[in-house]
Amino acid sequence: MACGEVAGALQAHPEDENLFFSWAQGFMSGLNTELLKHGETDLNGIPLDAQKEFLLTYCKAHPRAAYFEAVFKLFDKMRHDQGLPGYEQSWQTRQAR
Repeated sequence: MACGEVAGALQAHPEDENLFFSWAQGFMSGLNTELLKHGETDLNGIPLDAQKEFLLTYCKAHPRAAYFEAVFKLFDKMRHDQGLPGYEQSWQTRQAR
């Protein structure tokens, strides 16, 4: 889904926020699985309410972006805040080995 569609859905049905957020957490957990041996991300590094706000703010600013892009940006922000390299950089480093 596009971010604008998610934002619209949440405006019409705010009770669905946890549905979208649980998907986001699952997506980030999947990304994290690849990093377990190389410095995984603490997915609780940012309070959950702040994570939800990040996603909503990103989607409002980028309505045409895919929702997974917003989640990916959140994941990389958490990695950055924890002093870890971005996911893409970590992935490229592992592939070079």
